Amino acid sequence: MQTIENAGEIGDLKKLGTAAEKLGPKYRGMLALRNGAKLTAKLAARLLEVIWTLLGTAAWIVCAVWAFLRLFLKASRLPFKLARRTSKRDAPQHPGHLPDPSAKPVPEFLSSNG
Repeated sequence: MQTIENAGEIGDLKKLGTAAEKLGPKYRGMLALRNGAKLTAKLAARLLEVIWTLLGTAAWIVCAVWAFLRLFLKASRLPFKLARRTSKRDAPQHPGHLPDPSAKPVPEFLSSNG
């Protein structure tokens, strides 16, 4: 019965039969080890599946946080961009502490005190 439980296909039955002939009384121990190996392989496959799922979830969360931060930073800069755009439109084109280069030059005798 243990042989049939362990065999997945007909080819496995043939291999297990050959192993039973070679091992004799040790055959049942080999079946127990084979069951343990199957269990270990199944557990390892499940563990790997859980690890991949966790890694995928972590990558998704990182991408979502990155996208949210980009959106938040763009939205937080928007009022400043709008304010700068209106201030540029209303402000003169040259700095206030420098003379206006487009203005006509003032003759020297009018500019000097004295």
